[in-house]
Amino acid sequence: MTGDDNRLLDQSERLTDRGIALLRIASGVFFLLPGIFKIVMPADFLAMTTGFPDWLQPHIGWLFTLVIVTEVLGGLMLIVGFNVRLAVVPLVLVTVVAEALVVINDHGSSLRLLSVCTHYMGAGLYASMLLLGSGGWSFGKRGSVLHWLAVRPEGRLQRLAHNAVSGASRNLGLQIIRASVAIPFIAAFILGNQAGAYQDALFDNAMLRSVALTTSLLGGLALIIGFQSRAGGWLLALLTLLHLILVGLPDTGASQIGFINILFHLLIIAAVVSLRLMEFGSALEVEHILSQDKRNVVVIGGGFAGTQLVRTLEKQLPADWQTVLISEENYTTFNPMLAEVVGASVLPSHVIAPIRRMVRRTRFISAKVTQVDTQHRRVHFDGEERSGVIGFEHLVFAFGTRANVDLVPGMREHAMPFKLLGDALRVRNRVIAQMEKADQESDAVRRRFMGHFIVVGAGFSGVEVGGAIQDFIRSSQKHYPRLHDDDLKVSIIHRKALPLQELPESLGVSSLARMNKRGINMVMEAGVDAVDARGVKTSDGDRIDGATVICTIGTQPNPLIDTLDVAKQRGRIVVDADMSVAEHKGLWAIGDCALIPNAHDQSSAPPTAQFAIREGQQVAHNIAAAINGRPTRVFSYKSKGSMATIGHLTGVAELFGMVRLGGFPAWLVWRAFYLSLMPTFAKRTRIFFEWTWSMLFSPDIINLRFTTTQQASGLRRESE
Repeated sequence: MTGDDNRLLDQSERLTDRGIALLRIASGVFFLLPGIFKIVMPADFLAMTTGFPDWLQPHIGWLFTLVIVTEVLGGLMLIVGFNVRLAVVPLVLVTVVAEALVVINDHGSSLRLLSVCTHYMGAGLYASMLLLGSGGWSFGKRGSVLHWLAVRPEGRLQRLAHNAVSGASRNLGLQIIRASVAIPFIAAFILGNQAGAYQDALFDNAMLRSVALTTSLLGGLALIIGFQSRAGGWLLALLTLLHLILVGLPDTGASQIGFINILFHLLIIAAVVSLRLMEFGSALEVEHILSQDKRNVVVIGGGFAGTQLVRTLEKQLPADWQTVLISEENYTTFNPMLAEVVGASVLPSHVIAPIRRMVRRTRFISAKVTQVDTQHRRVHFDGEERSGVIGFEHLVFAFGTRANVDLVPGMREHAMPFKLLGDALRVRNRVIAQMEKADQESDAVRRRFMGHFIVVGAGFSGVEVGGAIQDFIRSSQKHYPRLHDDDLKVSIIHRKALPLQELPESLGVSSLARMNKRGINMVMEAGVDAVDARGVKTSDGDRIDGATVICTIGTQPNPLIDTLDVAKQRGRIVVDADMSVAEHKGLWAIGDCALIPNAHDQSSAPPTAQFAIREGQQVAHNIAAAINGRPTRVFSYKSKGSMATIGHLTGVAELFGMVRLGGFPAWLVWRAFYLSLMPTFAKRTRIFFEWTWSMLFSPDIINLRFTTTQQASGLRRESE
């Protein structure tokens, strides 16, 4: 490890520990000072308890003493940093129960409701220290109860204590701080628009009041989702200071706990500063972790399996190890949502997620792997500008499969594959272009030919893209006044008697009936023998003519797999029960490119998203176990179910092998599941609103060809 690496890591740890220490000490002062004042002026504080419930009055004396002891001892423990986690639990209870009772009965204050919300903020800040620990400037850091438990013989308590003190959950602690600090700012916006007493305490000028409240709301939301939280944090600290001067200090005369509210203002400012320090320290840690002077776990492929693997593994590796993800694209495609692009329910960018935003401590390389040297343990790759080589200790193949466009004669020349984002966008543009052409065609036979879309295959992709096209052409037809209902048609051809063979027969029957009812021509028990410029020829000798043929059947291995000196079966890498490549130490394979035995039912794991996610998580634990000398675990997973959309507001689903849904409930479950897989809150929010918009309004009919100036000039010259 180089000197620069050590410097970055030391600075990262120093800033992070100081941020935690600042929050810890500020929280300790918040408890210690009120505890001391209760000792010095008990009558003033006992007067606040007169509004407590009658059943609680006989117990006020000893409860008051208990609160004093808890606040003084807990505050001191926080300030000196001794057994912080042990002190947090009683202090949170005091904040939520005892102090909240006082605040609720503080009727003279214009900040009463805001103060209640701020108490919940405080409880969240203190609870975050269960995950963050004591930080810097602490006494007896290694003498705490949790550290003592963490070095005991292995057991459930030991594992819990080890996880708590290992720092693996620090990111969650940061998220809790952000969410907690956001509470009073969002509450201030709500109260500033509804509570008259609070409005009177704010700016007299309506415009200034609106600006302050809007800033409070936007800043609070930005903290929750992590958007511009650093710059926004300083703005919120300034807003808090302004609020203290204009509202907090004047309110102390009318409030019974004005002093507490002043401390809360200062605690918010301290939390914002500590959050900034921790986030800056975390950024330096990432810069250190991504240095190349480490032992590598290299992952080839940025799909569901590969990204889930690195997101899980990067939190478990020792300090001198790093994960490296190599992918030809710098994004992950949510393939089950590609039909949504065709139907214009979402924008193309909404079904992909940038890999660099999904991973944190992983070195990402956008390049194509050209060679894997298992003997010298090196991976060769070609990027946009240069080639490179990277060594590995462990290597994971997660590069998936490709569409097989040579499965049927003529398919490569005349059919449109449907597997990648570019395929979905091309199909969408094709549908719109054909509708535009048909609208200008005067011959009825030609119009019906141009407006006929043939989908080969009635698996998940086939029924989803067929249903999406049917929805799109029917909802968009009103914008093409010269097109009649019989000018636009969708046909789905399938070799089996029912669509969706992966689902129970009853759901296949239901899907067939629903799709026929919606006007989709379901051609069952008929294969496709050939594809040409006029359409397809079926296995029973019939022809189905249409200008557009979409292929959703057939896959073939990634060309890289042919260059690997590993055991293969049916184009997939053979792996052992723990997903390690047979007879190759340090090599693993997951996802569609691997033939993975599932110990749950002794079958091979299917190439679906939910299995890919689980495989990524499991192999991450196995690699971490192998590095640390622990035994690996076999892959065993029971499917949670399968689902598909078959059109607008319509779907079918089987959940947990017992629950079977159809129609609108299944459609909702499908959307909720894939929405939950989106990696960021911002992405989920955008897709949710896009879906809601598409439910209420007709889809866009824009042909997204993205013609460049050079292309336009070239077309013009050809025309001339």
